[in-house]
Amino acid sequence: MAISVPVAGQDITAEDFAIPVVNQLNGIVPTVWTNVTLLSGWTHTSGSPLQYRKVGDIVQIRGRADGSSGPWTTIFNAPAGYRPPSDVMVGLAVVMSSAWGVQPFSVSASGVFTFVGSGTVTSVAPNFAYSVTV
Repeated sequence: MAISVPVAGQDITAEDFAIPVVNQLNGIVPTVWTNVTLLSGWTHTSGSPLQYRKVGDIVQIRGRADGSSGPWTTIFNAPAGYRPPSDVMVGLAVVMSSAWGVQPFSVSASGVFTFVGSGTVTSVAPNFAYSVTV
């Protein structure tokens, strides 16, 4: 197949080059963003609630919550179908002593989202994803 040089304004498609294109997200519709049920006295930050959704086998977490927690405090439980197959550790943006920093959190295979760092966290702003199958 001969390939011609495109002219200005001409759209080029993969079919023009006989290249099969597979969009792995094709047909996968994300679930709606859902507010987590916060525990241990935590509350959703106005205008940016802590939420989750699933795209295929990937769970996405976003938003912000305010409270006051020391180490090993459960902030929320991920519902069945939104839990990783094994524990996931992530470093998340937090406020401690009125300053932003990063502290470790865990999402367990049972769905427990826990602060596992040291000190007292008064705000957490997660923005991360994990697989429910791998």
